Amino acid sequence: PSNGADDLITAAQRLLLHHGDERIAMPAIAERLSISYAHFRRCFKERVGMPPGTWLIRRRLERACHLLCNDEFSVTDIS
Repeated sequence: PSNGADDLITAAQRLLLHHGDERIAMPAIAERLSISYAHFRRCFKERVGMPPGTWLIRRRLERACHLLCNDEFSVTDIS
């Protein structure tokens, strides 16, 4: 069963992925979710196992690895 914190983290992950190619401050994500940054970070880490910034970096690296396996884009484009 889903609870409010899980819904919050899911919404945060969607926002982070939506802004994945941009620089985005984690406090801005917390503000968009109407919670404090400390609470956001704590909940995210408890549910996901890592802080939101680390999670976003991993998603970006996974995407870059996927794109590098495809000949469609150059390394410069991917970076």
